[in-house]
Amino acid sequence: RRVSGAGLVRELVGLDAELDKAQLAITGEGSFDWQSLRGKLITAVARGAADRGLPCIVLAGQVSVGRREAAAVGVDSAYGVAEHAGGVEASMADPAGTLAALAEHVARQWSKD
Repeated sequence: RRVSGAGLVRELVGLDAELDKAQLAITGEGSFDWQSLRGKLITAVARGAADRGLPCIVLAGQVSVGRREAAAVGVDSAYGVAEHAGGVEASMADPAGTLAALAEHVARQWSKD
């Protein structure tokens, strides 16, 4: 039987139940591009968040989707590791460290303290 990959992952990880408990949805991908808007897991997370009135943000290695395109699938903001690190080469020199730095930066922006 054929099923959507994003739908299968959504079911297997219990995404809907987790979103029911969340205040913010965070998802990611190596490259947030036009392919991401065509039924990948990012769109499943964003739609699930939108159904619950939750904001959804994307952390990605690179972001090439514009704000309007992202908003059309339910993504409120998208952040690129490469942009934050000063370029692809800089981000690839320490992928874990540059992703952690971006996540910390984004967490400060979205914190409700």
